[in-house]
Amino acid sequence: MLHNLEGEERARIPEVSVKLVEPFRRVVEVAMARVRSGIVGDLNRQTVKLWDDDNSRLYIITDVSVEGLWGVVISTGYKNSGLLIKAYQLDKVDRAENPLDKLLDTQLPRDPDQVNKETLYWHRGSEPNNVEMLAVVLSSARKL
Repeated sequence: MLHNLEGEERARIPEVSVKLVEPFRRVVEVAMARVRSGIVGDLNRQTVKLWDDDNSRLYIITDVSVEGLWGVVISTGYKNSGLLIKAYQLDKVDRAENPLDKLLDTQLPRDPDQVNKETLYWHRGSEPNNVEMLAVVLSSARKL
């Protein structure tokens, strides 16, 4: 799980640790590379579903605003938000249990250069090692 603190404890943390910026940059880089292999659906969103065999986890990565131009998909709108990563732990019969981390549902920047303490406000209290592991898992998970 990405976050180790409960909501009330996290609310007491005034700002994001500088140690989180680089790991989240790597997560954004990997997630944006993976989402480009996904499909463009309605509402001009591009989504990819990834499966982590080792942990029986489903990851759904969405770029919320895209546009196709001569066969190339590009992000539109603000670059400091618009990337969603949802993670689900599946049970033994492949039913999705509760999302692993509701805070992952907050939007991340789509541009790694926009990852900073301000854009990561909702992720304060995250453990840098867990964020690093998320980047590794997203890069190695297989596309569904």
